[in-house]
Amino acid sequence: MNIKLSSQIFSNEKNFSNKISTLVGDIQLSNNTIKQSNTTENNSHIYKYKYNCKYNYNHTDTEKKIASKDKNNKNNKNNDNNKVSLNYGLADSNLFNPIQVGNMLLQTRLVICPLSRCRATVDNLPSNLMYHHYIQRSLTPGTLIISEATSISLNIGGTDHNPGIYNERQIYLWSKIISKIHKNNCFFFIQLQGHGKIQPLNKLNDLNSNTDWSNLPNDLKFQLYNRYYFIAAQNAILAGADGIEISVYHYLLLVNSLNLPCFQNDKSLNNNLKVIQSFLKLCDQIIGKVSIEKFALRFGFLNRIQISFILNHFNKKNLKLAYISIIEPRIKNIHSSSENSTQSNDWIYSYYKNGIVLRSSSYFDNYQETNFKTLKAHINSNNRTLIGCGRYSTSNPDLNLRLFNNLKLNPYNRMTFYTNTSLGYNDFSHLFENENSPFYDNETNQNFSSLEPIDLGDYLSKHPELEF
Repeated sequence: MNIKLSSQIFSNEKNFSNKISTLVGDIQLSNNTIKQSNTTENNSHIYKYKYNCKYNYNHTDTEKKIASKDKNNKNNKNNDNNKVSLNYGLADSNLFNPIQVGNMLLQTRLVICPLSRCRATVDNLPSNLMYHHYIQRSLTPGTLIISEATSISLNIGGTDHNPGIYNERQIYLWSKIISKIHKNNCFFFIQLQGHGKIQPLNKLNDLNSNTDWSNLPNDLKFQLYNRYYFIAAQNAILAGADGIEISVYHYLLLVNSLNLPCFQNDKSLNNNLKVIQSFLKLCDQIIGKVSIEKFALRFGFLNRIQISFILNHFNKKNLKLAYISIIEPRIKNIHSSSENSTQSNDWIYSYYKNGIVLRSSSYFDNYQETNFKTLKAHINSNNRTLIGCGRYSTSNPDLNLRLFNNLKLNPYNRMTFYTNTSLGYNDFSHLFENENSPFYDNETNQNFSSLEPIDLGDYLSKHPELEF
C-alpha cells in the first residue's frame, strides 16, 4: 500500500529552508520543509544537562515576593497558594535525583503524563495553545514530557481537536513544539493511539476516498491498524521526538472491536493473549525501526496476567524499554484517593526486573492531608521509579518548583478539561515572573505568569455559547 501525501507550503518556510525528501514507511514526504531538532541528529546521543540542584535561583527573593503578595492579601484567606508554610519532605527524596531513561538523562523523576485536553485545531493539527502549554512545562530543565494521545490515522483518529501525527503538516507543527522543548533542555515522547469505534461518522465522511472505511473487511482493517502504528512511530521520530509511547489498552480495544475469527476462542483469556501476541509482533517491528531506547508502553487498565505476558516477551529477549507506564489504583470506596490500602502495583518490579517503571494516578489528591505519603513511599522504595502527574500539572506548570519549595498547589478545574480555549489550560501562573528568572522565555516573548487567572463564572456569563 503506497500512500503519497501532497506537498504543502508552510508559513515559516524561511526558518525551514532545507527541503528534504524522506520515505517514512510507505508514506512519501516529497520536498517538504520539515526540520528535525538539532538535538536528535545522533540517535545514540545521551542528553546531558548540568543540573544545579536544586533549582539554583534566589530563594530569598522569591520568598520575599511571595510574602509581599500574602501581606497585600491578608484579608483574603484564599490567596495563600504561594505561601511557604508546608513541609512535603520531597526536597530530599529520590524525586529530584537524576536518572537514566533510555537515551535521556532526566534531572527530575517527576514526569508530565499524557492528558487529552482537546486543544488541537478542528482538523487535528497541533495548535498555538498546545505550543505554549508544552513550552511552559519545559521551563524546568531535565523534565520528561509525554504528549496527549495522538492519532495515528484519520481513519481511526478520534474526535475533533485531537492532534494527529499522520500527515506532513502535523509532523512540521510537532517539530516546532519539540525543538523548543529540546532548547529548554527537556525531553518529549509522543503517545500514539488509535480510537476505533469512537471515531465520529462526520470525520469518516470527510475522508477523500472511493471506499467506505466502514465497509472494509475487518481483517484488512487489522492490517491497516498495525501499519498506521508503524508509520506514526516513524513520523514521531521524524518530528524530533525522543521516543514514542503506545497505549496497550487502547490497542486491545481497537483490535477486539473487529471480532476477527483468528482471535476468537471459547476462553476469553486465550482470545486476549492471541491479540497481545499480534501486538508484540508490531512492537518488535517498531523497535527494529526506531530502537528500543525510544520505545515505551503504557498498560492502562490491563490485568496482571496480560501485563506479565507482555513483560515476559521482552525479558526473554533481554530488551530494556525506555520505560513502562502503569496506573495506580485511584478509587477508594467511591472517592478518588491516593491512599488505597488494599491495592498496589508493587508487584510490577518482580515481573520487570531491570527497567524503568513510571507510576501515575492520584498521588496528588488530598495532598495536604496525606503529605504525599504514598508518593514518597513509592519513589524512595525502588530506584527505578518515575512518578507521573497529569491533572495537577495542568494547573501547576511549575510543579517541580512548588514541590521542592513546599509551596501550595493550584487546584485544577475539571469543567475546563475538554474545551477549546486557554481557560484552565494556559492561564495558570508560574513562579518565575520576570526576565531575571533563569528560565524566562524571551525568544517567544511569552511571560506566562503574567496571565491573570480567569473567573470561570464571569467568563461563562460573557460567553453563553460555551457548553460544559
